[in-house]
Amino acid sequence: MLPRARTPRPARRAGLLVRLALAALLAAAPLGFAGARPPAAAASAARGLVDVHLLEVGHDERVRLFDDYVRLRVRYLRVGVAWKLAEPQAGVYDEAYLGALADVAALARERGIRLVITFSGTPWWASDRSLWDDPPGGYSPGRYYDFYPPATSRLDDFGAFVREVATRLQGAVHGYECWNEPNLWVFLFPQTRGDDDRFAARRYIAMLDAMAAAVRAADPQALVIGGATAPVGRNNRYWTAPQRFARQLRELGAAALFDAYSHHPYVPGGADDMAPEAKPADADADYIVRLGNIETLLDIFPGKPFYLSEFGYNTLYSEMFAGLPVNQATQAAYLRRAYRFASRFDQVRTLMWYLHRDWSPTGTEGTKKGVYTGLRRVEGQRKRSWYAYAGGNRLTLAAPLHASGGRATLRGRLTSTRLTLSFTAKGVAGATVDVQCLRDGRWRTLTTVKTAADGTWRATVPLSRSTTFRAAWRGVVTSPKDRVLVP
Repeated sequence: MLPRARTPRPARRAGLLVRLALAALLAAAPLGFAGARPPAAAASAARGLVDVHLLEVGHDERVRLFDDYVRLRVRYLRVGVAWKLAEPQAGVYDEAYLGALADVAALARERGIRLVITFSGTPWWASDRSLWDDPPGGYSPGRYYDFYPPATSRLDDFGAFVREVATRLQGAVHGYECWNEPNLWVFLFPQTRGDDDRFAARRYIAMLDAMAAAVRAADPQALVIGGATAPVGRNNRYWTAPQRFARQLRELGAAALFDAYSHHPYVPGGADDMAPEAKPADADADYIVRLGNIETLLDIFPGKPFYLSEFGYNTLYSEMFAGLPVNQATQAAYLRRAYRFASRFDQVRTLMWYLHRDWSPTGTEGTKKGVYTGLRRVEGQRKRSWYAYAGGNRLTLAAPLHASGGRATLRGRLTSTRLTLSFTAKGVAGATVDVQCLRDGRWRTLTTVKTAADGTWRATVPLSRSTTFRAAWRGVVTSPKDRVLVP
C-alpha cells in the first residue's frame, strides 16, 4: 500500500495487516548471486488482486472470498505475510498463522489462481539495534520501530523463515516478493546514511539475496520477485525515486537475484491529471513512475517480466494516500482504462488492484484513516468497480420507432454474468442508469433511473424532434444507441 507521503511524526504508525513494512540488510552482508531464470513468454496484463482480510478470517469466510475471486476472474492474488507475526520469537512459529496461510494457498491452487506472497514485518528480536539511535525526526531514539532493517547477524534467520514457508507451501505459490516499497522510509529507514546514497539499495539487495537463496532451495519453480517500489521519491534520507532505486539495483548487480520486477504505479496525490494513462508533469518526471510512464522502469530491466503488484483509486478520502478521491463511476472507468493501458506492454504480466474490499480501522467507512480503493465497500456492498473488474455486463435499450404525444418511453435491462458461479445472466438491482440523448455531437443526460430487482428500467422522456438515445451505467457499460423518429 502506498502510504501518504509525509514528513516523520512522533506517533507510531498504525498499519494494515497487509502493510508490508520490512527493511533490507546491511551493505556488508555477503552476496551469493544465483542465476535467474529467463523471463516467461509475453502476455497481456492479467487481472490481479490484493486482499488484506484473508489471514484474519476463518476457513468458511475464505471460501466465500475465493468464490468472489472466481466471479471476478482473478488470475493473480497477492497476500502479505508478516515475519513478526509468523515467528514472534526466534525459531518459534505461530502455527495458527501459518495454518491460515496454508489454507489460502490451497484454496488458490484449487481455483487456478496464482498466489504471490510478500514477506513483511521484521520482528523486534531481529531488528538492527545499531540504527535505533538515529531515528527519523519526531521518533524516539533507542526504541524499536518497524521501519528499521534486521541485523546482519539475523540474515540467516530470515532465510530460514522464508525457507520454512516455501517448504510448507511447495508447489502452491507462483512467486515470492521481497519487501514492500523499500524506497520509502516508512518501510526501510534510512534511505541514505552518511555519504552512502545507496544505503537502502544495498540493504535491500542483501535481503533479496537471502530470500532468493531460500526460495530456490525450497521451491525452485516459484518466482523470486524484486522491487515492489512506490511510485514517488525525492532522493533524500526519507525516500528514493523508483527509477533511481531500480538503477541502483541494476548497477549493483541485483538483476541476477530476481526473476521478475514489481512496482506500484499509483497516481501520486496532487497530480494534475488523475487518469491512469497520464504521465507526470515535466518537473516531476525524474521522481515519479506512475502507470502512464511505466516504460521508465521497463527500460531499466528490459529482459524481466513486470508485476504491477498494487494499483487503485480511493472513492473516499484516505490520509494514507495524498490527494483527493474519485467517485465510484470514475473509479470504475479508470480501472477499465488502466487494464487496457497496462496490456500494451508485453513485459507486464499482471496489474493487481488494491483492494478487494475497503478497509477501515473502525469497521465503518468514512474515517480518514481507512483505505477505500476496494471493489467492495467496507461492509461488503459491490461498487461499480466490482462490475468493471469482473466484466460480463450488458445494458439494453428498447425505444419505440416513433414518438407519441410528444413523449417516448424507453426500456431496458442491466445484467451481469458474474453475479453467480453458474455465470448465467442475472439482473443488477438498484443501479443508477443515465438515459442520454445525442445533441450537437455530445451525449447529454436527460434523466436518471434506478433498475428494478430484475435489472429492468423504464423512463419516459419529452420529445419534440427525432433523437438518438442510449443508456449508460457510467464507468461500467453503455447500451447500443437507438433512434426515435418524430413525424
